[in-house]
Amino acid sequence: MVSRASGFPGVIGQWTRRRAGGALDLDGDGKPERLHYHWTGGSGFGGLQISVRPGNDAAPLDMDLYGSFGAFLTAAPLAAAWGRAPTLVLGVLGWLFGPAALRTLAYSPRGQAKPSSATPRPAPAQGSFEWLVDWHLWPALPRRAPFVECRAFTPRWSPGPPVAPRTQAAWVAAPLALRLVKAMRPGDTSGLSGSRRAAAGALLAYYAGSHVALRRAQTCGAWTLYVTRHGVALYDHVARRSFWAFLPTEVQ
Repeated sequence: MVSRASGFPGVIGQWTRRRAGGALDLDGDGKPERLHYHWTGGSGFGGLQISVRPGNDAAPLDMDLYGSFGAFLTAAPLAAAWGRAPTLVLGVLGWLFGPAALRTLAYSPRGQAKPSSATPRPAPAQGSFEWLVDWHLWPALPRRAPFVECRAFTPRWSPGPPVAPRTQAAWVAAPLALRLVKAMRPGDTSGLSGSRRAAAGALLAYYAGSHVALRRAQTCGAWTLYVTRHGVALYDHVARRSFWAFLPTEVQ
């Protein structure tokens, strides 16, 4: 039996390697999968390399969650074989981050999986998660001083005041997934060349712990400004709705 992993990265003071494995029913079909994972990490980078052999003894499925500890958003491209086991995809996500972290985005595959005892139906993504995904898809605009970067922006409204960001994870459909992976990992060509690498989409993980807390900063008329260590959200008291106005792609 394998205990639940934590997909949340933490800075490790020295280079480390850990291996583990065992049997775990990840898709709720009563047939345990064979799961093996290898953690490699240093002071700034690290992550899990996962291999899952389905309960029906099909060929093992591999996943690489290696990345920077400073990034709020990370992506793991999925090969075509994962697309034939959609419930297993969500099962792995639930094992990594916990069932409460599972989310759907506007870019998630339709009918991606049927809920089961092991993979409950994912909830809609919170606004700060969607903001980060949108940022990588928005077109860049000409730079205007004093701003370092300008991009098109359409607010994503949510009912009520903003809520503190939480760690979330979602499955994003191809071919958009490959576009996101390339945008998030520029210059990284290791295993990302060719559409087959993200043929079944990609897993996106939003590591929200570095926000720490959401607090009210200032009210002006019908608007209240909320901030975290790294984000800004606005609340409209009249319409009783809010949206995220800024989030960095990395901890700054």
